[in-house]
Parts: sequence; structure tokens; C-alpha cells
Amino acid sequence: MTRQNYIEKVAIIGAGGNLGKYLATSLLATGKHSVTAITRHDSTNVLVAGVAIAK
Repeated sequence: MTRQNYIEKVAIIGAGGNLGKYLATSLLATGKHSVTAITRHDSTNVLVAGVAIAK
């Protein structure tokens, strides 16, 4: 049995912001992470494709 040595599920507050969008893109590009953006109900930010949304 092989064990993974990385975090699979990542939640980001501010995933639509200046730094958060690059962080989300980089994590998704590895193919090892699922990314969830925690946003306000009234948020209009456009998120990176592949990011799940939790309001």
C-alpha cells in the first residue's frame, strides 16, 4: 500500500483575488489537488475553471 505525501483537498479564501487565482491554478495544474473557493454569497469574482465553490 502506497501512502500519499501531500494534501488532496484544499480550501482557499480569496481564490478570486490577486494571489488566490495563481495559487488555485498552480494547485490544479499538479493534478493532485481538488480546490474549493470559500466565497461570500454576493461575490461576483470569476474563478479558475475546475475550482468548486462553497458559499
